[in-house]
Amino acid sequence: MWEKKRQPTFFTEQFDQLVGKDDKFRLIKESVDFSFVNELARPYYHQMGAIGYAPDKLYRCLLVMYLENIRSERELEEHLRFNIRYRYFCDLDIAEPIPDHSTFSVFRTRLGEKVFCEIFDRLVAAVLDLGVLAPTHFSVDSTSVLADCAHSRAGKKSDTDAAYGPRAGGKQIFFGYKAHNLIDSESEIVIETEATPGNMKDIPSARRLLAKVASRHGISPEHLAADKAYSAIAFRRELKEQDIVPVIPQQKGGTKGGFLKEMFNFNSDGDLICPAGRKMKAQCRYGDGRVEYTGNGCNTCEFKSKCTKASRRRVTLSMYESEKRIYEQFQMTAEFQKLYVKRNAVERVAANLKRWHGLERAKFRCLWKVDYQTKMAATANNLKKLAGWLKNAPPQALRGQANG
Repeated sequence: MWEKKRQPTFFTEQFDQLVGKDDKFRLIKESVDFSFVNELARPYYHQMGAIGYAPDKLYRCLLVMYLENIRSERELEEHLRFNIRYRYFCDLDIAEPIPDHSTFSVFRTRLGEKVFCEIFDRLVAAVLDLGVLAPTHFSVDSTSVLADCAHSRAGKKSDTDAAYGPRAGGKQIFFGYKAHNLIDSESEIVIETEATPGNMKDIPSARRLLAKVASRHGISPEHLAADKAYSAIAFRRELKEQDIVPVIPQQKGGTKGGFLKEMFNFNSDGDLICPAGRKMKAQCRYGDGRVEYTGNGCNTCEFKSKCTKASRRRVTLSMYESEKRIYEQFQMTAEFQKLYVKRNAVERVAANLKRWHGLERAKFRCLWKVDYQTKMAATANNLKKLAGWLKNAPPQALRGQANG
């Protein structure tokens, strides 16, 4: 079992005086109640046994690691020895021994993935409950997290959950994981996040993140912004069914040296007409909803040299092609551009998570621990944002600004 709450000593009172009123650790400590961590952790502790550290205290110690971008739990142990601000935030008296780095490892393993997911959700809810946000525009994206191991494509992997995946628009290959972040575009608060192996697609994660936010927090945005990796027509249809406007650029129809797919249009009868005005035949239907159309009389067409080198031009289109064309028109409007530019926020958040909160490289091996790392980094981002708001204005004033 853990220790009972201690009475303030002379030294803890000195800590209180030494930590500034605008210090982020003071602002976070005074605005967020971490005591719920003890209740979540209680089933995982025995009532008998040696006295240990309270779970909420250990969690705050681990949170310091991500707030301050400390590289390892061994380094965290050393920082806790002499840093007054850290001791103040974690309620560690000057005479109290510092938790050993192995204590943090045992604590993380004991609570496991489920409890840390619940802690993340509770802290997001705590920020939302302050009333400083009015989330209506969300952005989603994934970012690479390099595996914590050496690797060779021909050799044995030392992290079996990690995988090879594309990044930088498919121009590079990395070995590791993806962190999928769903954020409020205005405040840049990470509403939900998860880690997957590096080869996983982005859209399934986006579905899970949206569903969990709706279930856990009762929030469904008016708009969702994302890049072309999320442009599948089926996903956009799902968003519309949830009354969410997809703000996602449409993938352009490519061609090998001929007319673009966008130059082939449907008539009022639903037939596909080529640029020469000839009706094309629906030749093949695929299980994924695509239809292949074949040209008619291509060898005698005056546009053949510009269209295809084959005897007949073939064009493969989605069965929802008409809907895609309508969406492409929306994509050209000023309204779309105004909504889409807000997506830059999710890229800033990803950069901050890597640069300031230790998400450039995994600190652990295995998926659930990397997922824990993404949630701790996201929590650090959220609480740092909260401290910045509280430093500049009370929540009521900020809420008034948001509503105004």
